[in-house]
Amino acid sequence: MAIARFASRFEEYPLVTVTRQPEPAPKIKITELLSIFTPLATLVLARGQVGTRFWGIVGVGVLVAFIGTYRPLFVGAQRLRQRLHDNGVAHKHQPELRRVAREAGSFLDNNISKTDTLAAMLNQVSQRQGPQNSLIIALSRIPSTEIFRDRWHSFNTRIQRDNLSAEQFHEAVDELTAILRSHNSYCVTHIFYTFASEYREILTDNEKSQFNAFQQSYRAYLERFAAFVERLNDDFRGLAELSAVMALPKPL
Repeated sequence: MAIARFASRFEEYPLVTVTRQPEPAPKIKITELLSIFTPLATLVLARGQVGTRFWGIVGVGVLVAFIGTYRPLFVGAQRLRQRLHDNGVAHKHQPELRRVAREAGSFLDNNISKTDTLAAMLNQVSQRQGPQNSLIIALSRIPSTEIFRDRWHSFNTRIQRDNLSAEQFHEAVDELTAILRSHNSYCVTHIFYTFASEYREILTDNEKSQFNAFQQSYRAYLERFAAFVERLNDDFRGLAELSAVMALPKPL
């Protein structure tokens, strides 16, 4: 309920997005036209011919008809080349995916003993305000970072260990995007919205500085991640386009 209640507040937030021009409509290949009209044209041209000329015309017709008949073989070979290419792309970018996945963990860290985690900053404000403060009640409705960190931990363990095919790599990027998007939309952006709209005055200058430092680092990471996804979309040939659209938290 809390997630649904606050989701509409983020409509005006800036977005980090990956866009791509739509693919042109498929065109009829010349081999398809030739395979349809060649038998008829061959009969017309060969009619009345004799000797070498007759067999030459018939031979050309048979060759083109053969290409049209066995076009699925050529399509299969093209798809195989495409798949090998995409597997090469996955192999090339796998170290970067592992690095990006590890880096995400620092923003989902729920260790309150550190000074630069979102959980630690919230804990600091909570201790200063007391358990019955209206801010604490408002923040208690926001999903805990621990929920997203547990999901990330399972994902990251698998990514660091496995060698991925192109399809598995594509699914892994999509899964990491989903983790980041849900954490960003229902936790980070919500927290910054709550402080900026209602509780900015209760923060000390040092606390504002800490929150804004986190916001700048987190925003820069999301933008780097979006650039990474855009490169993947440019390199992959046979896989669906990936999306990295998500709202960016504003500074306090």
